[in-house]
Amino acid sequence: MGSDPIDLPPTTYRDHIMNILIILTSHDELGETGLKTGFWLEEFATPYFTLLDAGASITLASPKGGQPPIDPKSDEPDFQTAATERFKSDSNAQTVLANTSKLSDIKVRIMMLLCIQEGMACFGI
Repeated sequence: MGSDPIDLPPTTYRDHIMNILIILTSHDELGETGLKTGFWLEEFATPYFTLLDAGASITLASPKGGQPPIDPKSDEPDFQTAATERFKSDSNAQTVLANTSKLSDIKVRIMMLLCIQEGMACFGI
């Protein structure tokens, strides 16, 4: 067994671009409470950069397209991580996030991973 995390021949994953679809919410209100919600920043940033650094081709989508709402609680100081700090300093990642594709415009193609971001707003899409 090799030292790779997945002991498969290189042609099965390394020689091909990984196509990843990350779906984020467009829902920004927590029920009828008047409180703001959205996706949890760290739950987006960590897999986004992990997959990007591994050479993945990442498509971001949300039901409405455009900038998905970030849960304001996830942006508080106690919830910051290396990944959220990296996101905040990466203007390219911020631009990509601000311009998510509209989910209904996504054409079906081979994806190696579908990642649906959780949070209070996940199923309020």
